[in-house]
Amino acid sequence: MFGKIIEEILIHHLPQGVFSEIYGGGQIGQMLANESINLIAFTGSTKTGQQLYELAGKRFIKAIMELGGSAPGIIFDDANLDLTLNNACANRLANQGQCCDGLKRLIVHEKVFDAVVKMATANFAAKKIGPAEDPATQMGPLVAKRQLDLIEAQVNDATFHGATIVTGGHSLEKKLGGAFFEPTIITGVTNRMRVWNEEVFGPVMPIVKFKTDQETIDLANDTGYGLGAYLYTQSKERASKVAGLIQTGMVSINGVSYIRPQNPFGGYKKSGFGREHGPDGFHEVTQIKVVARNK
Repeated sequence: MFGKIIEEILIHHLPQGVFSEIYGGGQIGQMLANESINLIAFTGSTKTGQQLYELAGKRFIKAIMELGGSAPGIIFDDANLDLTLNNACANRLANQGQCCDGLKRLIVHEKVFDAVVKMATANFAAKKIGPAEDPATQMGPLVAKRQLDLIEAQVNDATFHGATIVTGGHSLEKKLGGAFFEPTIITGVTNRMRVWNEEVFGPVMPIVKFKTDQETIDLANDTGYGLGAYLYTQSKERASKVAGLIQTGMVSINGVSYIRPQNPFGGYKKSGFGREHGPDGFHEVTQIKVVARNK
């Protein structure tokens, strides 16, 4: 819908043929990628991005990839917990937990761990789940049945390996007649579990504790992804130091959004490469040319 609106705006301001859109599924995308093009800019899953990157490599054309993420949210012991939990939970449950740079792993200082779990549990458990068209609904369904099945498998793997479901943990498919999953808090998570190692694209938040700044940096970077990160602390010095050491393309401190039209958007590692938006994004889709001549 938004793409169509953008198209309708631009066609009135650009020469005919400069901008156009084609709508369709994976087969349409594959067809376009094999046309006579000189750049692939893709937003989607890491798996599909890797396939497109291989195609770009064979054709020797440029690729810009904005892929999956497993953003850490780090809560230090000096954080304002009321403001922090409202923001952290909103960043986990936005779009039913289906945001590429949404907060997906909560890493909490041991001094405030119990309080954070209690507050997050109350926030998750209070959500009104139902059809998206119902004005009272606070959280709707996942994008498809296949996504519901994947979330169930990831959560079941966690409990099989000893994790604890604090709240949620169940499919609501039979009860509500769609791809609904309860907002879920998991503790006792280790790096053996899928909810830690994989991108969890749904309303599931694993919470782990840390003691030292170095430990939380190690935990934050213990992932193949590197798109966004969220830090919560009242110390400017600590925030600046940790933000510089986390391997992500973007960092939010105390809930300040990094999503601005002028800000570059993109990540490290399996979250892709290249940047979208702003001057950096503009240069990604242009070629630099030098022309030398006498004055």
